[in-house]
Amino acid sequence: MGDKLEIVQSSDRAGVQLLAVSGMLDWHHAQQLLNQLKPLMKSKSATIVVDLTQVAGMDSAGVAVLVEGARWGASPACRFVLRGVGREVHDQFELAKVEQLFEIESY
Repeated sequence: MGDKLEIVQSSDRAGVQLLAVSGMLDWHHAQQLLNQLKPLMKSKSATIVVDLTQVAGMDSAGVAVLVEGARWGASPACRFVLRGVGREVHDQFELAKVEQLFEIESY
């Protein structure tokens, strides 16, 4: 993991887009995730699952990218789901007072 960000994108038979994120989701790397999300968020009906299980840390820039996804997911026929939200990531959501914006899936 270290100080870089890796994103592995896949989709299932139902068309759900999964982005497995690992590393640091901070101001150095948040744009990388946003760049992968933007084409997916052009759809008017889709489900995007962002797996944060392997995220080592996150700052406000990472939170901002996920908030943008959550806003897209609030549209009818769209879902933006976070999976594997660890304590540090959840603490960032609480600090920014945005935890209620997210659909968080547990395993």
